[in-house]
Amino acid sequence: MPNTTKCFFCLDGFHVVLQSTFMYKDHRFCSERCRGSQISLDMKIMNLRDQYDNAKTVRALENPKIKSKSGQFLQCKVRSHDGTPYMRVLGIKSVIVELQKNQRPYLVNKVVAGFIRWQGKGLEGDSSDSDGTTEVTSLETHAALMCFKTKTALEVMLCDDSTFIPENLVDLEVSAVLELRRKIDFRQKANLKQQITMDRGAS
Repeated sequence: MPNTTKCFFCLDGFHVVLQSTFMYKDHRFCSERCRGSQISLDMKIMNLRDQYDNAKTVRALENPKIKSKSGQFLQCKVRSHDGTPYMRVLGIKSVIVELQKNQRPYLVNKVVAGFIRWQGKGLEGDSSDSDGTTEVTSLETHAALMCFKTKTALEVMLCDDSTFIPENLVDLEVSAVLELRRKIDFRQKANLKQQITMDRGAS
């Protein structure tokens, strides 16, 4: 319909002529409450990005109890590298993982921003080896979206499309930092893809 648009926060449609329009960062909101919620979320996002910058400096998995600023990294097992059929149709790479302990029942059916990390390997110069290099272990830490299907099972996708979780990876750790929204059943795939893009931006 002409003169209608969707609220950037709640995605509900509203009439821009017959209803008040609230603006923030070139986005339209249907109410002061939605605009205020977005502003509050943006402030949390800034803190989350600061935590991500700090988390990237962690180099070795020497202590399994290392914590992020807002939550412990939880040990998981990758159960599927294929993700869900819905994500595959959308062309979005995701994995299904299972928490080994520290279940999170209060996050069931929630979409959460946080971090994922795994133990990686690389080469470093070392004159003691015949080829002048030695294999070193480090942590790869990335911002991620997590959708908790149950209190132990969750779907995880990286926010950076240029980075992929190794296909042979089994053990990894996740840290749930910021609850973004409840899980929504979208009838149209385009709407889901738009929401995921917004969620990734928030991460």
